[in-house]
Amino acid sequence: MESAEAPWGAVEREVLEEVGLQVRVERLLGVYSVPTKEDLVFMFTFLCVPVAGVPTESEKADRVAWFNRASIPANTLPRHVERIEDAYASRKGLCLKVQA
Repeated sequence: MESAEAPWGAVEREVLEEVGLQVRVERLLGVYSVPTKEDLVFMFTFLCVPVAGVPTESEKADRVAWFNRASIPANTLPRHVERIEDAYASRKGLCLKVQA
């Protein structure tokens, strides 16, 4: 996030910068507390809707593809898979969780 930037604004900006897709954040899905050796990090997951653009590769994204829930790539970090599963499980509510 940049100075004075809201988390949802950062999501919209980062997606546009990294894959060329303009999205609109619809709602917050989850807040994750992720303790590290040095800090406590908070991660947010948002439901986003594509508005314009075509997903393209960039310096930060050397491959861009859509995956359905059953075919998430094997090299996806376990904590990211957990967040995806939580998004499906908590469609009507907000997921609050500590992730190791």
